[in-house]
Amino acid sequence: LSRTAPLAIASEPTPGTYASPAFTVTFSQPAKYKQVITPLRDLALRGSDSQLEDLLQGPAWSEWEIPSDCYPDLLGWYLRAVIGPDTCVPGITTSLASSAVAGLSVLALGAGPAPGTVLMVGAGDTLEYVQIGTPAGTSCPTLTPLRFRHLAGEPVVSQSVHTFSQQQLGPTFAWPRYSLTMDDGTGPLGWPGCVFGSLQLVIGMDGLVKLRAACHGFPPAVLSTD
Repeated sequence: LSRTAPLAIASEPTPGTYASPAFTVTFSQPAKYKQVITPLRDLALRGSDSQLEDLLQGPAWSEWEIPSDCYPDLLGWYLRAVIGPDTCVPGITTSLASSAVAGLSVLALGAGPAPGTVLMVGAGDTLEYVQIGTPAGTSCPTLTPLRFRHLAGEPVVSQSVHTFSQQQLGPTFAWPRYSLTMDDGTGPLGWPGCVFGSLQLVIGMDGLVKLRAACHGFPPAVLSTD
């Protein structure tokens, strides 16, 4: 794909029916796709003077490889595609109800977050992250002690928690389908019926996290620009 070509994805309510873009896919190089057409060869019977009687078009499909940096919102799309649907417990934004000294293992908050979440505490040079256990109301035990002193009223933000359930089981299961859309400047193309078959998550020596997703789908179709 061209570096300037926008790529987008959408979940298909009706499998195999193209859906308009819902989310932009940020990709790195080399992102690539190809259209595959399997030829059907009509071979001659014994005793014929020709070996190949006819050549017909067989099944056609497309293949995608999409590398990218690991963006949390993009990763969610891929995880739903290869694992299953998720349940989200949204995070909250609150503040410290009382001051907390360095080394403290219990935080008093204005509201209670979900158990096991990671909290972003404070701001500026003393901003830090701590994971909590199971809150008792608005009193939250931390699994790791605080590194810095924080004053009452400082902001506390908890992360959203996504729980993915694996549902690729049973005779009635159907893999979720997605539509991909790309415009390289010559006109938009759409790939319906894409099924993601693999997802690689790689942590490099520099600490950067990379993704590489692969999917198969129907051949592309030219989209109307009206």
